[in-house]
Amino acid sequence: MLALKNSVSTSDFIEYIRVISIASLLAAVSTLRLEIILFQRLMKVDAFTILFPALVAVMSTILVSASLSWIGVVGGFSVQIGFPGVVLALYLGLQEYFSFLCIQEGRWRELVVVRVFQMALSLFVIPYIYFISAVDIDLSILYFGLSFILPIVGWIGYRVIREGGNLIVPNASAHEIYSASVRSFGLTFSQIVSSLYVNIASILAISLLPAATAGDFSFLSRFATAPVGLLRQVFGQLFLADCLKLEKDGMLRSDKIEKLMHKAVVPSLLFYLSYTALFSLCLFIWQEVLNVSNYHLIFPLFLAGITQLVASQIGLVRVILREEFLFLVAEVLRVICIVFILLFISGIDYGYRYGFGSSLVYGSYILFTIWRVREKFGKYIY
Repeated sequence: MLALKNSVSTSDFIEYIRVISIASLLAAVSTLRLEIILFQRLMKVDAFTILFPALVAVMSTILVSASLSWIGVVGGFSVQIGFPGVVLALYLGLQEYFSFLCIQEGRWRELVVVRVFQMALSLFVIPYIYFISAVDIDLSILYFGLSFILPIVGWIGYRVIREGGNLIVPNASAHEIYSASVRSFGLTFSQIVSSLYVNIASILAISLLPAATAGDFSFLSRFATAPVGLLRQVFGQLFLADCLKLEKDGMLRSDKIEKLMHKAVVPSLLFYLSYTALFSLCLFIWQEVLNVSNYHLIFPLFLAGITQLVASQIGLVRVILREEFLFLVAEVLRVICIVFILLFISGIDYGYRYGFGSSLVYGSYILFTIWRVREKFGKYIY
């Protein structure tokens, strides 16, 4: 994103932000969270648990993107993302799935190896962006998507072969299949609405703000939230793994879960605050080089990033709470609140409206999550 910000026009950068935002929404659909449900059911990772969600991700991403293209053509909405956007969406969905399965099994070496290959491949696009005058946005998105998705595809093949390729479908009653389906769609729709919340400010900024201001807001917002997903995939997934172990052992209690929350949140916050200080310093020194004129937005956006980080970590507890509908309602209310703040509160800069408003919304969601944990796991449940 940094390379593109300095190498393309404002309108092209806005188009890049639009594609990323829609791809993020598609990614929420991809695996239908089947990797979580299968692991929670089997408490192991076999060839079926690895391959089935990946195949579902490919089919669902293609189907939903085709539907969006049809809606765009018929309704005249700018929701098409093309093949490069589909590849990016598939990567974003499989990245979460990949991290979850690796961390549940403690396969840190495989996790690191895949990440190294991803970074190595993605670095080849930077010379192309910097040294070729007519940068093609679609080609840049396609290359970034492929550079990150190909190592995951290689990992899937490696793991399936290591598992002997035995695709043993787990036995399940009709009731279990129905229950799993309901949970899958509940988790998926919650993820979609959560992703919409993360991207709605950039989407509205493109419509409400001048192009240069919208570009700066989206650029700074992406950098403010960039570590959130990474830390969620590490500390958040470790938190979820520990919660699943407690569930398996019949030791779910609110005090134990809250200790695990602290264990996940504290190192994440320390890392994020260090990242914030470093990025703010770089932005202050090189704001002209980075081509950012609205650098003052960094404070409210990073304030929102802190609360988003905490909410994304502890929000994974919904998997063991098994209250998908209740959390879906909470996610919808979050979106309604932030849209109301951005559209109907005037007299305050858009960035500050989002920063402070989002902090309050995320803070409320954190309190809601802790309340549900204490309400349900205030004592031994077995």
